Amino acid sequence: MDSSGTRTFDLKVQSWSPNHLATMVCVGVTLFAKRFAVGFIAKDFEFYVRNNNTNVYVYEFTWSTQIGQPNHVIPGWKPVPHASEVALVFMESHAWEKALSEGKVSETDYKLANFFGEAWTNFAKYG
Repeated sequence: MDSSGTRTFDLKVQSWSPNHLATMVCVGVTLFAKRFAVGFIAKDFEFYVRNNNTNVYVYEFTWSTQIGQPNHVIPGWKPVPHASEVALVFMESHAWEKALSEGKVSETDYKLANFFGEAWTNFAKYG
């Protein structure tokens, strides 16, 4: 921990290989996301709940879909970029058509698209 009480991490690589690069990228992205994105969302969530607003809904999207994403260049690395669920929520035709033509759409992609469609529709209907 540093003097402010923040947990810090030191990543050392003994030898070089593409797998080490993937590990560094994954660790760096994960730490950044947890500290600068998810942390603020958790604080907002806690604020609303502490003020008796129980109608707060949060999700963490962890599926590495290939729809609307660039081709991954690091073997074994399956990132989940910020807003990667947008292609599943809004059924962006250009993203789906490209992924379908490349054989990159999975059964889970269809299930998630249906889930998001139902969840967002219910949110619009019922609040």
